[in-house]
Amino acid sequence: MNYSGSTNVPAKTTQGLERKGTGSRKSSPQDQIPQEQFDSELVSSAPDSRNWRGIGIALLVIAGVCALIVTAVILLSPGDKGPRVRQPRISLGDVLLGFFQPRRFNGSWVSETEFIYRDADGTLILYSAETKEKKTLLFNTTFRKFDAKMYTMSPDRNFLLLAHDVKPVHRYTFSAKYEIYDFTNKDLFSLKHSPDHEELQFASWGNTGSQLVYVFDNDVYFISNVLGGTPVRLTQTGVPEVVFNGIPDWLYEEEILNAPSALWWSPKGEQLCIARFNDSAVRTLSMPIYTSDDLYPAIKELRIPKSGTTNPTVDLFVASLVDLGATGAKLKNVRPPRELLDKTKEFYVTWVAFLDEHSLVVNFLTRAQNWTQVSVCREGASTWDCEGQAVETASGGWIDL
Repeated sequence: MNYSGSTNVPAKTTQGLERKGTGSRKSSPQDQIPQEQFDSELVSSAPDSRNWRGIGIALLVIAGVCALIVTAVILLSPGDKGPRVRQPRISLGDVLLGFFQPRRFNGSWVSETEFIYRDADGTLILYSAETKEKKTLLFNTTFRKFDAKMYTMSPDRNFLLLAHDVKPVHRYTFSAKYEIYDFTNKDLFSLKHSPDHEELQFASWGNTGSQLVYVFDNDVYFISNVLGGTPVRLTQTGVPEVVFNGIPDWLYEEEILNAPSALWWSPKGEQLCIARFNDSAVRTLSMPIYTSDDLYPAIKELRIPKSGTTNPTVDLFVASLVDLGATGAKLKNVRPPRELLDKTKEFYVTWVAFLDEHSLVVNFLTRAQNWTQVSVCREGASTWDCEGQAVETASGGWIDL
């Protein structure tokens, strides 16, 4: 008896096996066969033969299918059409300078019930919100001829001012060339300061008729009627990059006015308030300007005041546009209120608006920004004198306007 727990059974041999019912007999030599020989005889002794013909046919079929697939791919694949981008690629400058903007409604009101806009085809339309009627003013061909970026209609609706070749200067200011379309005569002519058709720093309609004002070389010019009118120079002190008339310097453009101009019209267009910014005492900051054409950047000098340094000075003048003589308009200085001048000589003008033809309202703010006053300025014989109307102060902080 096996106590090891093993279940193995000893292998048996054919020796000593007895057939049932025959009784015991002595084994013959034929019956005495070793176990290994007995096992090997159970396995077929036929030679290992492969179906080489079938294997070859299968390989040929596989090769044929692969050839058909390759041929189909070659025949059905389109040829090389070159780069998919056909138009000029978007440059980094296009993105940084804001040339691409989402398409918004481009309408602007020209009366209490009417506005102009360009439709999907670029045609200029006059739409009446009262009668729901549309009137075609100008087809897209004129806009496309100059690639005009901006347009404004004169108050008398006889002319359209088109800006093209627009070049940004800072965030709001830009230089451009201008064309004027005459709706009555179906004629187009250029707004030129000189025969060279130089770029203007700003151009805009007045409040009445077809009067127009523009800025060239930091000086302001006025045209009473664009159809045959002669430009009249209103300011004489403009110096490029130093003294600015009618347009803001860097500080006022970026931080205060947030606008491309520093001009304000009276309701009837008889008076024009002009701001003058003098940056002669402001320190310059050198800024590298990188372009795609140069290996080295260009250096641009900007007069940017910083804390503790000198600010630009600001002065307001009002030009009377009635009965302009050969000598031009006479400018009257807008005198700040005495309360402001007693406190400081450094102040800001944050906004200006006319109340009527002979009075305007101005908001003054100290450089420390802890005292501000809304003043009403009235026209006198030689000056416009301002009187404070409302004062706001802040201690331990500043006034947020």
